[in-house]
Amino acid sequence: MKVSTWKDSLVAVGVDGHGLNALMDKLRSADAEAAAGTLDVVFHDSGLGESLLEYASARAPEDAPPPLELKALSRGLTLIDTGKWKDALEYFKEAAASQKAATVDGGASASALLELCRAHLRLPQLVRVPLGLDTPAGDGIGSVFAAAITHLTRALEADRMASKPAAMSGKAASHAQAAGHALAFLLHPGTSQQLTALRGMALSLLLRNATLLGDFRALAAAAAADGQKSASQPNAAWERRAEKSAAFRKVLHLTGLAPVKQALADIADKVRTA
Repeated sequence: MKVSTWKDSLVAVGVDGHGLNALMDKLRSADAEAAAGTLDVVFHDSGLGESLLEYASARAPEDAPPPLELKALSRGLTLIDTGKWKDALEYFKEAAASQKAATVDGGASASALLELCRAHLRLPQLVRVPLGLDTPAGDGIGSVFAAAITHLTRALEADRMASKPAAMSGKAASHAQAAGHALAFLLHPGTSQQLTALRGMALSLLLRNATLLGDFRALAAAAAADGQKSASQPNAAWERRAEKSAAFRKVLHLTGLAPVKQALADIADKVRTA
């Protein structure tokens, strides 16, 4: 598949919110050698393509038992579920320091969740946790769960970078990396179905950033030309689509610029007819 074909599949996920399973099927059936490099280009991240293909093939069944790390760190995960990120930060800080030898994975999961909290709270990262199917802790013990969490942390970091003033190429790369790592978290076999809040966060990051992969330069040009059309002016095309798709409605709420809304509607139409 070409770069443009993969991007169209990602845009379909972002616009409709129902294309994730279809995208997973494409990843599983793709020629790994050819697709890995293409996906690296799509997501502006060397090595991520190979990881996505590996995760899609190794994804745990939905009825798989949750990893032991979830039980050991359940209190901190509950704090995240209830939106108490600062309290969760303190909890995982203590857990990472005191449970390195006691937890089932040598403290790797607590450290990964600590970095996730720091990313969510827009604090600098203290430790760069490696990616993959098995993230080693300080004593060599691996944690599939920690590796999955690290992808979500990378997605949050890239999403934050995309919101900063930057050259168009830099913003496009950040949006692509945010979408890629959010997708990696959702596909990773270490991502338990019980992580409802974190899965919701990853899906939101994927939807928001994948939509912009279709024609990012056109969206930017449309935003620059906003003066030509009032943001409050009715537009039947995007309003009709928003009535039919809750996911597309959420995407429209991300911008008040009329030309951007029109560009989003045009991208959605292009994906529909492709």
